Amino acid sequence: TLLMTAADQQTIIANEADTTGTATVTGAGSMWSAAGTITIGYQGNGSATVSDGATVFTSKETYIAYIDGSRGSLTIDGANSTWTSTGNVGVGLGVLQGAQSATLGELTVSNGGRLTGPIVIAGWSAGSTGRIVVDGASSTLAATTSARAGYYGTGTIIVSNGGKIDASGTATVRIAKMAGSTGRLI
Repeated sequence: TLLMTAADQQTIIANEADTTGTATVTGAGSMWSAAGTITIGYQGNGSATVSDGATVFTSKETYIAYIDGSRGSLTIDGANSTWTSTGNVGVGLGVLQGAQSATLGELTVSNGGRLTGPIVIAGWSAGSTGRIVVDGASSTLAATTSARAGYYGTGTIIVSNGGKIDASGTATVRIAKMAGSTGRLI
């Protein structure tokens, strides 16, 4: 169990350009709880995996591929494997830092895993690409406010083999939200 309780305590995987970082939380009873934002691929190439019944919770945002040119991936795999973000989840943000270059964020929820967040966005900024795959029976992307494929960038959400998007109640699913964006739901 890893508990990070300070509200401003960020977790950054692959902070600088030309760095590679990974985080793995695996096995029933394994838990990572963060009071601050979790960023997977800030400027570098970051990845995180939650599997075999492990849980991750953050009381702030989850960002996957944050700065322009970064790469980030998050995999939530297996029954009872969960990632819960009280803040929004951005997959492929591409926040500009000078000359624009491709940003790629990928989120995979598979084999009964679950991601929960208020707003889940694939392809946040112009020039960014976000891809979300929800694959396998009971695999769930739960967006309590909105799931969006292509906000300003290019976003794709693929739901296959019994996976589902749970946008219950007043939650919405939006494809290609802003001018110049591209979105696909498959």
